[in-house]
Amino acid sequence: MTRGPARVIVAAVFGLLALALQTTVLSRLPLPGGRPDLLLVVVVAAALTGGVPVGIGVGFSIGLAADLLSSHPAGVLALLFLLVGAATGHIESERERSVFWSMIVVAIASVSAGIGYALLSSVVSGGGSWQQEIAGLPMAVLYNSMLTPFVVPLTAAIERASRSTAMVRL
Repeated sequence: MTRGPARVIVAAVFGLLALALQTTVLSRLPLPGGRPDLLLVVVVAAALTGGVPVGIGVGFSIGLAADLLSSHPAGVLALLFLLVGAATGHIESERERSVFWSMIVVAIASVSAGIGYALLSSVVSGGGSWQQEIAGLPMAVLYNSMLTPFVVPLTAAIERASRSTAMVRL
């Protein structure tokens, strides 16, 4: 299945908007216990609506962009988001899923990515704060699940609109 240039541009703009919101707003919120990860929720939403290729592409792209804007070693988030996008993309379906189902998938992806990040960053940086990452995980899962009802339907609507635009051009 080919992706038209309009769909790629829409995905890039949506990803950049999520990255801007994550770095300027969400990362600075004084929330107890942890921080929400809008980028992870966007990767899961894209994979749920677009399948494995979209999940891999969006996951790697958003992860690499986030890596380049952070202080940790480059490639950590790119690898994790790529794996999350690939795994989540396998459960993509054409039928509409409930928001509750999406929240469960985001919660599982958040736990997996949180543990993966803690392990991978401790290996890459030679020890470090993996205990701190794991300690903030329950609240991060809760915050990510709370973002899901807003992000997944928006992503699905964008995917449907870009799909119908691509069909009109054929």
